[in-house]
Amino acid sequence: MDMRCLICLGTLFFILLTLNDAPFSAVQPIQIRQPTHATIQESTDPVAAKPQVVAEGPQRIIAILVDFPDKVHDKELSADKVRSILDEMDRFYREASYALTWIVATVVDKWYQVQTPIGNLDLEKWTSWRGEDMRKFRQEAIQAADNDVNYRAYDYVYIVAAGKVWPHGLCDFQIPTDDGMNVSKGVVVNESNGNSTYIHELAHVLPSNYEPWHGCGLPDLYSYDAMERDENPSIWVGPWDLMDNGFAFSAWSKIILDG
Repeated sequence: MDMRCLICLGTLFFILLTLNDAPFSAVQPIQIRQPTHATIQESTDPVAAKPQVVAEGPQRIIAILVDFPDKVHDKELSADKVRSILDEMDRFYREASYALTWIVATVVDKWYQVQTPIGNLDLEKWTSWRGEDMRKFRQEAIQAADNDVNYRAYDYVYIVAAGKVWPHGLCDFQIPTDDGMNVSKGVVVNESNGNSTYIHELAHVLPSNYEPWHGCGLPDLYSYDAMERDENPSIWVGPWDLMDNGFAFSAWSKIILDG
């Protein structure tokens, strides 16, 4: 028996000896999880049985156009232009989700006017999205269109605002309407925003598996602290994810949205 055979036999003996000494769980066959969507893990434990709620199927959007008493929209922005942006958003989400989800959007043709002038509200700074003035604006905007819109028919409300209102998306609008419901999930964009902002903000409110937000959307992937210091906030993900300053979702974002 030559030296090569002795080496092979020695290596095989070592492998068998190692497996024999390993814990039982270490040598179990690997269970490959089949990809599923919108599934519920079966469990007898009511606490452990958590649904995997994902963005799947039609996402129904109503877009309302809003002016202020002291600021009207740019004449270049029309309901047709907003429809075009939403059509682009539909194509993006169909491709990003492998046709698992898509956008069904309705745009109200008229422009509504809120009661409070924009000059009396703090709406343009990046921190304003969480302020009382923004909450007041959202409420006035949704109520301005209440007579014309059946909010029960939609999953999300897009408020397209004149001026430079800071864009954002939230799952806790909590605005009562004449339909006897509360509008919860909504997005605010302004007249100068394009399709990337529309797409980014919708991702904040889509169903997801992001547990810190209790299944509501994706988080921003840029630094709020850097924003506060007026520095470049794209210090983590940068161009690799649309939730920072990229043009597409990263693999992580797709997993969180698609389950």
